[in-house]
Amino acid sequence: MKTKVDKSGNVHASSSARKAAPRSGRHCEELSNRVAEAAYYKAEARGFEPGHEVDDWLDAERELTCDSEPVQ
Repeated sequence: MKTKVDKSGNVHASSSARKAAPRSGRHCEELSNRVAEAAYYKAEARGFEPGHEVDDWLDAERELTCDSEPVQ
């Protein structure tokens, strides 16, 4: 899956990456790793201010698993 994280920490997945794929343990692990990386970049973009960790994670997860525009 190809993803890009812009300077604001928004995650952009390619349209081919958004297509449904069979779920497996490996797929779930890979998705979790991508979400963690995207959440890290979101935190970095706001200077690692504490108290937003769950929001960063949920926003990154939503952006990687939905066919929607990045949530800001």
